[in-house]
Amino acid sequence: MDQVPTEAEILAKKAITEIEPEVELRRLRIREAAGRTFADVIIGVPSTAVVGQGHAAADAVEAAVEKVLPDSDVVVHVEPSPLPTRELRERIRAAATAVPGVYEIHNINVFHVGSQVEASLHLKLPSSLTLDQAHEICSRLEEQIEEAVPEIGEVETHMEPLSDSTTGDSVLDDEVEAERELVCGIVVDTIGSKPRKIKFLRSDSGLVAFLTLVLPPDKSISSAHDEAGKIKALILSKESVIVDVFVHTEP
Repeated sequence: MDQVPTEAEILAKKAITEIEPEVELRRLRIREAAGRTFADVIIGVPSTAVVGQGHAAADAVEAAVEKVLPDSDVVVHVEPSPLPTRELRERIRAAATAVPGVYEIHNINVFHVGSQVEASLHLKLPSSLTLDQAHEICSRLEEQIEEAVPEIGEVETHMEPLSDSTTGDSVLDDEVEAERELVCGIVVDTIGSKPRKIKFLRSDSGLVAFLTLVLPPDKSISSAHDEAGKIKALILSKESVIVDVFVHTEP
């Protein structure tokens, strides 16, 4: 019967994790049979690595295990590791913004579906374009991304019209006294302090509020964004002439 020697597994794992440059250990199986130790190892290497680099990593693992477990039989299987999502997003953004006609890129998402990587993004195009013209730009954008980021197997795009510029008129303080009081009350109830700055402009659609909030400097960006979104939602949920809210946060 095969045996699983715990001490041998600990030694092999320690040897692999100490390899420089570091390799990703995905699975390690150790067994003994007929007085001999057998090691089955799966490691991950960057998907951009060439064959020679993957082979060198496998050789390093074999040597490390054989050093701590002499006369062992070591089999190493190499699998590609996906690139960090943040790096892929930045490369996608750089490729997309280089396409003529694209004015804004946002909501870039990267999905690891099995061994394939897929991406989705929103892009804003001039509202004067026809659907045919916009589709042509999207097709060029998708081709550009697939060429510049070969790790991406499929790209999905969502088109949005670029907002036309809106004129705004300033308002006197006494004209928005009730709205200022409403906004201040909501901000104080939510974060415990008044806004550092409140400004109102009157647009064609109605009154627009601009807030500057002071939050703790060690608060994460995600948490600050949530606070700002909560305050905006609360303001817009009230019956008032305020039609939109822009919230800026700072330490």
